[in-house]
Amino acid sequence: MDENTNTDSENRPSEELVEESAKSDDEKSKTDGMSQFDLESRYPNLKGWEMIGFHRQLGGEFWNILLQLASMALAVFMGAYIQPLVSPYPEIGGYSGIAGGLFAIVFTVFDVATNFGVGQFVAENRVTNPEKMMEYVRFFIWWQMMVGIVIITTLSWYTFEIIVYGQYAYLTWLLLVGLSQQWPNMLGIFRSCIDGFQHFDKSNLMNFLSGTVVGQLLNIAIVLVGRWYGDVHPEVGEIIGMAIAGSIGGYINGIMFFFVSIHFFNQITKPMGYSARDAFSFKFGRDVVKRCLIYGVQSSIVPVFASATSLLFLVWKTTMIPSYASWNALIGFAGSVAGNVNQFGTFDVRTALSEAYPNGKKNLAEFYVAYSMKWRMLFFSMMSVTFITIYPFFKLIYYNVSGLQYWIPALAFYYPQLVRQIWNPITGVPDMIMLGTFRIKQFTIARIIEISMDVVNLYLLLFVFDVQNTMNGITFLIAFDMIIPLTIKTVYCWIYCNRKIVKIKIYWMSSIILPAIAASPMFLFSWVWLNYVFYPLWSILGIILTATISILFAFIFMFFLMYFPILAIIGGFDDYMFYIFHKSVEISGPSKPMMKNMEKLVARAIKVAKKLKIHGRFGIPYEEAHKEIEELMELKASGKMIVMDDKAKKKP
Repeated sequence: MDENTNTDSENRPSEELVEESAKSDDEKSKTDGMSQFDLESRYPNLKGWEMIGFHRQLGGEFWNILLQLASMALAVFMGAYIQPLVSPYPEIGGYSGIAGGLFAIVFTVFDVATNFGVGQFVAENRVTNPEKMMEYVRFFIWWQMMVGIVIITTLSWYTFEIIVYGQYAYLTWLLLVGLSQQWPNMLGIFRSCIDGFQHFDKSNLMNFLSGTVVGQLLNIAIVLVGRWYGDVHPEVGEIIGMAIAGSIGGYINGIMFFFVSIHFFNQITKPMGYSARDAFSFKFGRDVVKRCLIYGVQSSIVPVFASATSLLFLVWKTTMIPSYASWNALIGFAGSVAGNVNQFGTFDVRTALSEAYPNGKKNLAEFYVAYSMKWRMLFFSMMSVTFITIYPFFKLIYYNVSGLQYWIPALAFYYPQLVRQIWNPITGVPDMIMLGTFRIKQFTIARIIEISMDVVNLYLLLFVFDVQNTMNGITFLIAFDMIIPLTIKTVYCWIYCNRKIVKIKIYWMSSIILPAIAASPMFLFSWVWLNYVFYPLWSILGIILTATISILFAFIFMFFLMYFPILAIIGGFDDYMFYIFHKSVEISGPSKPMMKNMEKLVARAIKVAKKLKIHGRFGIPYEEAHKEIEELMELKASGKMIVMDDKAKKKP
């Protein structure tokens, strides 16, 4: 694709921001609002997370950086000490996965009216009609609570009357405990609303606390109780006891953070004159029910079809693959570690598209897609190189820490799972576009075709080619089994979105080539650290603490000291990108002190790029998109934002 070259006059705002970044806070406060891009001075009541623009998505990632670094360090440290206690056998996770898959189709069918998700309805109506927004929330709560009662009653009966006499009888109590989580069945409703409000600071904080801090501590305490109970009650057994306890811990965690999400929901909706209490009234119009059912039915076709085939796949794999629970847990563990390459930059801009596209801002929608892809690739390049280089540290932990010997086979699947992650930045783009622009029918057709190909693909692999008879075959079955249908579907949807909805442009130089160059020095750093620092530290601090420090420092060095400054020097930034970067840093929450320092490094690097005359040569055109942001801001400030009907959405 062609890259635009900014003129000297367009570079001046960036120069102002660069100078601001190098000044003290007092001096900087005097120059706020000088950039021609910044709209906060015109709309002082709509700052930060209320300001329309991609900085909200990027700010959400920056906000999360400090917490994610802490999570990674905690995961390594606690994993080495705690994993032998709470998850000594891979089968524990394997049994939980099998139990979770048996009833998944029933849950999906009963969620027919709410499968589209409340977040996009919230994003669409919060500005123009807050009362209508609350009606959607009320309907979602009412529906989920009612169907939860039906699900628990019917499936509990089925478990006692049917399951206990079949091949999955050993999962009976695990199934029953899992079923209890289907009531009230709406614990995540307010968290979804917060995502719809695009207040990613609050959602990131809840995700960190529930998944890392409270979730980990709760899991340790309860799973140890389950291990003790299973040990003294042979009829239950240690493995099933720990699996059941883990399920109970997850339920308790969900209840706790339901009340936390209510608190944040109230903070956001209070200026609108609403609170979480208003969400529990039985007050919503027929139009809300009708629209939820229309979109819900369309959205449910794919999940129901996918759940049915997933159940079929589960039966096939548990029947045809020996020790499937163990293999699934081992490969899944490697995938969960390798999957952290997508920890940053997921950029689900569906809510942003739902805000822009239905209101006639097609250029802005295209800009969101292009920028989300660019930043996704920036983060992916950085993270993938880092995870390639830190593998030796993980390997040394598992070979040298007592109690982790059952998990050593998972290391063989680490690099294959990293390779699998390469598809993720691309495959999710058309899905995000179609769902964000309400193209449910087209999305449904594409997914049904993909799932149908999945069935044929897996049948051939298992029953015709018998690939499960080798370790490489098992790896492919569990990690790569659906990659061919997924690739075919992605190509088709990519073409459709590009022709019928918005133009999808890949800016190869700034999105892929320059990020790869900026990340490459990490290979040299890792080699030097491993050979000249790691082993001396090991003799002093021990393997666990040394590996934790090494992995944490690798991310800090890559993220804060090397990657983005190098990227800026070689021309990876342009004026508007630096402006968005600057605005994102301003809302980066607990990460702000570190991000401000990184912003200063990037600002200085941009000065070097300017001297080399390569700054701004590879930017993404922003002029039309920024103009449409101004138009939306004017409508938002006046409360007159127009939302098109469904026909208009199809033909903007």
